Amino acid sequence: MLRGMRPLLLSVVVSCSLLAASASLARKVGVLPLSAGAGVDGKTAAALTEALAGELARVPGTDVITQAQMRALLDLEAQRRLVGCDDDSCMAQIGAALGVDELIGGSVSLVGSSWLVGVRKVEVKTAGSRLADRRFKGGSLDDVLDALPGLVAEVSQAAPSAAPVPTGALAIAPSGPAPAGGSDKDAGVAPAVRKRMIAVADGKGLVIAYDPKSEDSFAPFYAGRDGALFAQRISGGGREGDKSFDIVFWEPRVAERWRAAFGKKDGKHWLQCGDQKIELSPRALPSSARLLQVRWQRRLAQLARTEDGVYFVVDVAREPEGSRDFRLHVGRPGAFSYLRVDEAMLERDESVFTTAQGRLNVGHGASWTPKGGAPVPLKALPVEDHAAEVYGAWRVYGEPLGTACDGLW
Repeated sequence: MLRGMRPLLLSVVVSCSLLAASASLARKVGVLPLSAGAGVDGKTAAALTEALAGELARVPGTDVITQAQMRALLDLEAQRRLVGCDDDSCMAQIGAALGVDELIGGSVSLVGSSWLVGVRKVEVKTAGSRLADRRFKGGSLDDVLDALPGLVAEVSQAAPSAAPVPTGALAIAPSGPAPAGGSDKDAGVAPAVRKRMIAVADGKGLVIAYDPKSEDSFAPFYAGRDGALFAQRISGGGREGDKSFDIVFWEPRVAERWRAAFGKKDGKHWLQCGDQKIELSPRALPSSARLLQVRWQRRLAQLARTEDGVYFVVDVAREPEGSRDFRLHVGRPGAFSYLRVDEAMLERDESVFTTAQGRLNVGHGASWTPKGGAPVPLKALPVEDHAAEVYGAWRVYGEPLGTACDGLW
């Protein structure tokens, strides 16, 4: 129904949150109808709402509440309030009335011949929100539909919240939203190299591009959605001339490194992310696609937890070597807050990180000492044994990593 329509400027301000919680407990997500702005009819907005809801429903651990269910749950007064309800507090109130964990709403507008997509998610309990924006200059509605999986993946990250995380008796207040852990710097790919690049796609928004004639056997390939392709951090692989190859890339959400790989065999390209192995089809590399440097610029440094399950996650900038740009994230799986590290003391068997809220000691006699309080015993944990949870199910970070597997978990 939507395919082939003339380009629009879609100003979708969608308040959305579809975080997949644990496999045993689905998060309920309500989808508000996208309101039709200037130049857009109601049928277009309704069809796009259905498309967005369909993408949300594909996320594991997500239970999407339909429009009919929402009408049945809300009284007439609440239904009238849905019209024009586009601020966080209003949407949180509607979400509470619906009994959902997260809510989605939005609007569609027509401006010239470009699409602009903006997505906002609202978490009902905290009223925290997350934004994601895209613009397709001179694009088509097909571009917007292709972008939906990527937008859904981006807003599926945890929303930053200014509320204290549930840390029991610790009562730790955050320093504010965490600074971005990734970047979007141009990779500086030469025009001649870009011209000879081969691009493949999964048909759902993911595009992968690589240079088949690179002098480096395992030169970075680029992967991403919505016109932003990030270089992948390579850790190994194998090659048989031009006939076949496989490249293992950094993807911390897999337990075994080889389960994150891109390759070609018998003339067919494929991508593996965990247990999923996806066949990719050739396509032209869009002229508007941006080739960017590796996105994620941090690595895990320390990990500890209290007896009742409050985790302390310390990460550090990857570069320069020996960086002392540490950050501390505290909370329970699914709800973390950021604490700014003011000072770090690193010894062979002990690391101490000082914040305005207190002091974290990781090593022999690990503990958290709140400002003006008594030490709380902690258990130090091996970072390498819990990386998949930190970057995945625990939702410590509220942003995509920029790997080829983003949006596939």
